[in-house]
Amino acid sequence: MPSWLGYQHLCGTHLKIRMISYRVCVLAALFSLLIITLIPTTQSADCCLKFTQRPVHCRWLKGYTFQDITSSCDLNAVIFQNRRNKFVCADPSQDWTKRVQRCLRKRQEKKSQLKKRV
Repeated sequence: MPSWLGYQHLCGTHLKIRMISYRVCVLAALFSLLIITLIPTTQSADCCLKFTQRPVHCRWLKGYTFQDITSSCDLNAVIFQNRRNKFVCADPSQDWTKRVQRCLRKRQEKKSQLKKRV
């Protein structure tokens, strides 16, 4: 086709648009990689944000851990783990929380004593 019909101009414009699209895709991919690499360095810890209002019975639980106030967690908490591997946050100053902790400690002591006998 003759160049005076503008065919070369259209092809050049189309090529420029494709190059811009390619650059945008490359920049988006690089930006995504940057975000992915930065996320693990920030502390996105699983923290208790509030406490359960209902007491949990010891028989439904298999253990507990403590959450201390840190830069990423705002509450001191006892985190109970139930038998279905779900977690329940409890106020460590509540009487029922202390009672359940004692129950779980006693259960653990009994298990360790049974293992010593065998």
